[in-house]
Amino acid sequence: MTALEERNTMIGSIGEATLAGARQAPACKVLGLSARTVQRWQSAESDAVDGRSLRQYEPPHKLSADERAELLAVANSAEFGHLPPSQIIPRLADQQRYIASESTFYRVLKAEKQLAHRRSERPTHARSKPRAVCADAPNQLFSWDITYLPATIRGGVGPMIATAVIAAAVSATEFANGRQFAAWLGLTPRQHSSGGRQRLFEIAKRGNGYLRMLLVHGARSVFQQAAKRSDALSRWILDVQERRGTNIAVVALANKIARTIWLLLAREREYQPPV
Repeated sequence: MTALEERNTMIGSIGEATLAGARQAPACKVLGLSARTVQRWQSAESDAVDGRSLRQYEPPHKLSADERAELLAVANSAEFGHLPPSQIIPRLADQQRYIASESTFYRVLKAEKQLAHRRSERPTHARSKPRAVCADAPNQLFSWDITYLPATIRGGVGPMIATAVIAAAVSATEFANGRQFAAWLGLTPRQHSSGGRQRLFEIAKRGNGYLRMLLVHGARSVFQQAAKRSDALSRWILDVQERRGTNIAVVALANKIARTIWLLLAREREYQPPV
């Protein structure tokens, strides 16, 4: 909404430009106006103002002061004081009573700051940031979450995964290859293929869920360090991430770790980091 003084200034500037030989439309475009708007300004009275600034509208069905007080009294009564408006309205309808719509209940209660914590419960308190701790010697700081701690063991397999594999009583001879071992852990995609067309879905998530979780967390630990390395495995991980996304790359790496575990168990070899 443009003020009357600013409007007259713009009309005068556009008039000077047109008298100097400029076209009206480009001159209006410089000021961010359309030619039709300027033409409407020029055809109006010199002291015309925007009537919308003087418009005050109130809906005819607006709640009166008494109706608003009745709404607040019902909403804060012993019967409805612990209920939200979405439950107050149906109960009032069962009593064949209508005071206002559900949206009106919400609007009035929000204006009175009575919408939150309507039940008799302790309100939430602001939580301060916990005190920072720093360890300067061994055995001073312990954490239950080992997922995001940098590991000294390469390949995504540490003592927890190794002992979990042994505890699962897994024998490498039970599987013909590493893919069968990964499928037994539910790390291969579920597929529905017919007519020569192969359709792959999310991973099957079958087998030992705890061992699968450990493998995914170990793969995520390796994935976080992939950008800092230049070996073949790290390049493969980053390539899969670029093509398919982070989560799929992590699960694909967990699949590869599971196949590597089967190979080491089947052939009784030691793990050799990729070059």
